[in-house]
Amino acid sequence: MYKSAFKLFTFSEVNGINLGFSEIEHGAGFGEKFRKQVISDVFDIVKKGVQYPEIFQLISLFEENIGPDRLSDMVATIIYPDIVMYTKRIQDELGICKEKYPEYIFREDGLAVNPYKGCEILLLPKDILHELPIAQCWDDIDRVVSENENIRREINEAVGEEWSRWYSRDKKAYLKEHIFKDPEKCSRVIEGYRKSEVAKIENEK
Repeated sequence: MYKSAFKLFTFSEVNGINLGFSEIEHGAGFGEKFRKQVISDVFDIVKKGVQYPEIFQLISLFEENIGPDRLSDMVATIIYPDIVMYTKRIQDELGICKEKYPEYIFREDGLAVNPYKGCEILLLPKDILHELPIAQCWDDIDRVVSENENIRREINEAVGEEWSRWYSRDKKAYLKEHIFKDPEKCSRVIEGYRKSEVAKIENEK
């Protein structure tokens, strides 16, 4: 099962959507190092009796160097065929094609090409996006902990004020070992996560 999970957990950057916080030309993606890191830790969590698929949506809370860029790459890779179909439909509706815009580059499948990156331009509906501050907070350990009563209580009982003095990597390690690898505590966290809601991007007026 471990080998199968590792093989399936392959998420490269999807440059065409142009989302995220990366300051370099290409997105983050999951290289072999991070694939091994995530699958190994999730495997340990599952062996403890935790069997919630939402664990993969929360990996930025307990994995070092995993944040919103890599999470968006993961989701975009999974739904890539749907993104392409949506983009082609919108292009057809707006009449965006090589015949009408010969000065621009189009791929053989009809998708427009980003002249700066050399990759396809992919479109996303606003109703599946969140405001950037929401995404930015996925990697904001202190904010998430302060707003999650269950995690906050567990940490206060165990480490108290010491928490504020820890580095981010130490906080993630603590959450992994003492929250996510504990089936009872993890269950409470997941239930709270399932009930949480985030605001969608409002349409421009």
